[in-house]
Amino acid sequence: EVAEGLEVGSFVRPPPTTVNGPNVPRLAPLVRIDRLDLDDGLATLRAQRAQTVAERVRTEADVVNLETQLEVSGRRLATAKTELRRILSLVPDTLPESEADRQRLAVFALEQIDAELRSRRDQTRASLAVLDAQLEVLDARINKALRDIERTYVYTPYAARVAAKHVELGALVAPGTPLFDLVDPDTVEVAIALPASRYGQVVAEDEGEPSEVALRFHEDEQIVW
Repeated sequence: EVAEGLEVGSFVRPPPTTVNGPNVPRLAPLVRIDRLDLDDGLATLRAQRAQTVAERVRTEADVVNLETQLEVSGRRLATAKTELRRILSLVPDTLPESEADRQRLAVFALEQIDAELRSRRDQTRASLAVLDAQLEVLDARINKALRDIERTYVYTPYAARVAAKHVELGALVAPGTPLFDLVDPDTVEVAIALPASRYGQVVAEDEGEPSEVALRFHEDEQIVW
């Protein structure tokens, strides 16, 4: 988009540095670059973030579930070890050695289950850390996408007159493509070459009466300064 009525000679001004709420009308930019691809990219990033958040919630629930299973497994293992000690105290006077072997196998099986649960718990915690890192990356990419979208609104950096207009609606632009030439009418500096014979005939304003100099674009045109 190009601002309506924006032509050579138009006076333009920058947006306010502060915005006092959402109801304050936004100053129309000089140009708004097509942001369709950027909007699609932002939507994709937000969908990826939502998917990652859902995956993190599921993974966090898995960690809680494994912690619960470990607590139950720990109690069962402690009970089995207590039973093993009791049986060993009765072998061989009251119970045969086979009873002790059977209980040893039960303890070994429960220790394997406990070790497997701890491994799964640690791996799931590691997956949770990976998901947190992915969310940080996605948040950074989303913030950059939002900044890129904001940059599609091109404003003048200062109050100025449009001296030249290089783009029209539908033009294809890239980084570095000139859009407008702007002139600040409040401050105009013109470099003038004077011959050495004029030395001493030109003085600055703060040293006395200013010299009078008339400037034209060409000799046959009217004075502009």
